[in-house]
Order: sequence, then C-alpha cells, then structure tokens
Amino acid sequence: MSLDAWCQSGLLVATAFAALFWLGAGFVPAVLDRGAYDAVERVSDEEAWEAKLRLAREEGLLVGTSSGAALVAALRVARALGAGRRVLTVFPDTGERYFSTAEWFPPGATR
Repeated sequence: MSLDAWCQSGLLVATAFAALFWLGAGFVPAVLDRGAYDAVERVSDEEAWEAKLRLAREEGLLVGTSSGAALVAALRVARALGAGRRVLTVFPDTGERYFSTAEWFPPGATR
C-alpha cells in the first residue's frame, strides 16, 4: 500500500509503540507533499537496529535507528534498480542522543 493510500485509509489514526524513536508516531504532517515520493518502504525495528550497528562497525558512523532504516530502504531500492544505478539516501539522525540508553551503558558496566 502506498503512503498516500495508507494515510487515506485511516490506518494512521491509532498510535502504537515503535522502537524507532519518533517513527510510527501515528500522524501525517499537514505539510507532507505526497507528490514528492514514488514509494514507501516498510522497515522493521530489527532491520533498522541491525543496519545501525552495521554502519557503526563497518563504516564508523555513529547514527540512530532512523538512519538504519534509511540504509535498509536504500539497499532495497538499489537491488531493485540493478547494477550501474545510483541511490542517494540521507541519514537523518545521530547516535549521540542514545548514549543515555542501556544499549551503550548497560547496568553494572564500567565506563
């Protein structure tokens, strides 16, 4: 289902918890230009989390789960387009704000 159809269906009315901070908030901003995109990729919390860790391990990028989700979606689009095509994505967050979470400093860990 396209984002536009999803919005029109009323499915975004009910809010639900999402591990991706601020994603899945259950609203569509009035300023959203639905003509500015062709498709929407659904990315699970687990996929976004793993991609975020991969960006840290393999690329040295300290990003949050929103950026992990952007990577997952970009890789899907790149595979669909095939060899020789380019895909641009923006990593919309930093991992700095998550230093206060148990992911980085679990209880009992030495700093």
